[in-house]
Amino acid sequence: MPKKRLLFAVALTVLAGCGAAHSTPAAAPSPQPVQACLQLHDWQLHNHGQGISRAFQHRLEIETNNTQLGTDIVQWLQDLHAPLPSPSNVVQQVTQLAQDAKAVALDCVGYGVRHTLPG
Repeated sequence: MPKKRLLFAVALTVLAGCGAAHSTPAAAPSPQPVQACLQLHDWQLHNHGQGISRAFQHRLEIETNNTQLGTDIVQWLQDLHAPLPSPSNVVQQVTQLAQDAKAVALDCVGYGVRHTLPG
């Protein structure tokens, strides 16, 4: 009997050491909206028509998660990547894109970062 208890205690110790007995999920990264605004500012200065990469989009989404800036960035990116409109809807789409860019720019001004997106 004592041998079984010893084996059981050893097994529990091994499991606990591996994290299998009790593990906690990794915490989500905290939003960094100021960093996102600074990166947008840098992108705006150096972007010469090459667009916005998926990696940069993903970084912006992570850094602005659960913030108003994040909501505005997602909307701006959706409008930026929208299919080309019919000729009758061009003005409407350009206006919407400009409004979304302005919302992002105003959010960043609130964080103390100017000149991120023209708006």
